[in-house]
Amino acid sequence: MDLSATTDLSCAKILIMRPGDKTKYFATRYWIPESKLESTDDKEAGAKYADWARDGLLTIHEGNEVDISAIADWFYRLFLDYEIKPYKIGYDQRYAKTFLDRAVEYSFDCERIDQGRSLSSAMKFTEAEFKSRNINYGMNEVDKWCLKNCCCKVDDFGNIQPVKIPGQNARRIDGALTFLMCYEVYRRYRADYRELVGGE
Repeated sequence: MDLSATTDLSCAKILIMRPGDKTKYFATRYWIPESKLESTDDKEAGAKYADWARDGLLTIHEGNEVDISAIADWFYRLFLDYEIKPYKIGYDQRYAKTFLDRAVEYSFDCERIDQGRSLSSAMKFTEAEFKSRNINYGMNEVDKWCLKNCCCKVDDFGNIQPVKIPGQNARRIDGALTFLMCYEVYRRYRADYRELVGGE
């Protein structure tokens, strides 16, 4: 998950696999504060927050900030509604305290994932997976927007990190970041996770 206070989207994403199937299936939820609905910059950048909320892709929180604990509640609802319990939840430390406090109540196992160069391997892995058509994200419209807004920055050692397209700060990449964070957690625990799933 990628969390925000007031200016960006908050996003939570789950990666699910089935036995004998290489496809990674994703389900995603986004959150924004109500104050972002009328942001001219975001609208000009292609954001359709009201439409996405109507389509069930986005939750709008009253006021000027997202209630981060509600994101932990979303993971718990997945368990109540579909009996899906996260194996690990990757998070970036910024803004995470409220989430982590609620996650303890639900006995979630959370893993810190620092953003930036530490996502280099995950970004290369995710690119290869998209090219191989091993990702099914249900053509989520917010995901598509975030993916189109994301590019990479390369350092002198060949490490890459996700960044917004230069000069387009109103374009959000939070959904793209959560793909990478999912893949970083998967990369760290692939053998254990595949054994649980019953895959090869």
